[in-house]
Amino acid sequence: MPKEALTNQQVYVDYLKERIYGVLTLMAVNVGLLMSAEKLTIAYASITIVFTTFGLWSASMLASYTAHRVAHDSALSGYRWGHELVVHRGLVLAGLPSLLMLMLAGLGFIDLSTALLADIALSVVSLLVTLAKSAKTKENSLKTAVLVGVAHCIVVSVIILLKSLAK
Repeated sequence: MPKEALTNQQVYVDYLKERIYGVLTLMAVNVGLLMSAEKLTIAYASITIVFTTFGLWSASMLASYTAHRVAHDSALSGYRWGHELVVHRGLVLAGLPSLLMLMLAGLGFIDLSTALLADIALSVVSLLVTLAKSAKTKENSLKTAVLVGVAHCIVVSVIILLKSLAK
């Protein structure tokens, strides 16, 4: 095992961080798409999701590569490349629910607005579960966990609002 090997928990933390960032960004993109859904096609929405997802993924991979080169003055080892691919898959996986909902719309089961709303709802539930789990720790009381959870929800709402207005 390479000397820079990380524990499974560290890898999971890095993956989860990327997944949360991906969900937040794609939720904002979906809100932006929903705001103009009557003028969009399913193909346009799908291309937007695919390009956003892979744009996030490639930017994140480039940032990791560049940061490693700057900090260590060396290229990433094969192990580190593998680690980065595992970690950054969270960004790609964050786009799958959007694409599945858009596929249902493309097959005629639901309309575009419903697909976007369904994906936003799935993203909200996913984030709420993650935020609830992060708010309730061994050290926090239930009251503190609720306050932390409310603070998380406010911050997430502001992030989504800012990102969706930028779209």
